[in-house]
Amino acid sequence: MLSFKKKKFEFSIAKTLVFIFVALWCLSFLYCIGWALLTTFKSVREFVIQKNIMGFPDKWAFDNYTEAWNLGFYVQVKGNIYANIYDMFLNSVIYATGCTFFAVFSKLITAYACAKYKFPLKKVLYAVAIVTMILPIVGAMPSTLKIMRALNLYNTFIGCFLMNAGFHGLYFLLFYAAFASTSDTYMEAARMDGAGHLRIMFQIMIPLVWPTVVAVMLVLFINYWNGYELPMLYLPSRPTISYGLYLLTLKTNNHFSEAPRQLAGAFIICLPILTVFIIFKNKIMNNMSLGGIKG
Repeated sequence: MLSFKKKKFEFSIAKTLVFIFVALWCLSFLYCIGWALLTTFKSVREFVIQKNIMGFPDKWAFDNYTEAWNLGFYVQVKGNIYANIYDMFLNSVIYATGCTFFAVFSKLITAYACAKYKFPLKKVLYAVAIVTMILPIVGAMPSTLKIMRALNLYNTFIGCFLMNAGFHGLYFLLFYAAFASTSDTYMEAARMDGAGHLRIMFQIMIPLVWPTVVAVMLVLFINYWNGYELPMLYLPSRPTISYGLYLLTLKTNNHFSEAPRQLAGAFIICLPILTVFIIFKNKIMNNMSLGGIKG
């Protein structure tokens, strides 16, 4: 009895220490975000000359957001053709949404097939998904560019969508684990009622793992929204908003005095992502509840 109480006490101490560590870790992120947000409301004079770096603004100014919106996000696409912030926002929505859909759909159907069916290539597909995570692919961009140009997919949205439609990676393993942990009773009951394979997958099995699917979609959407390297290389005529922020840092020479305007541009880009998270946070946080199986 004493030994049990001792172990319970030690477990409580360990849990408290872990909670304190995680809480401090989260507070460090909140502190950085708070500092960045306050900096966006400081003028260059106050931030550099008066050296008010860590304190609250003496005079709240919104000029940094105005300048970032009107001047910073303005990209020369080709010749005398320019793209403004509205064009880049639209390009970002199309690019991030399409890449997310193709990436999730390809991984989802492959993981479902590997988890719920037996066929000769099942172990091969699973092995390929693991190996591609381990082996680094070095120097793939030149060959990818050459292939996309040969297929007339370079500088097109559909080319970027297909380029991201791979089944391998960590998210394939997440979908595989989600389908593997789901009971086959639903599939058997649907087959007895005459449902086909596609109907079982889309109307029964995918809704059961929908919280996992939404979480992966949100993470991938954020990655595609924030990434500027791939659009810069494979989609030069349709610059995204993240590419505009990258050019904003180049225009200001990444100077310390331009930090308020650069951070203002970063917060402008964060607003759509924050909106998406607020809309889908309940679907992500809720646990999947299984029920309704009748004997």
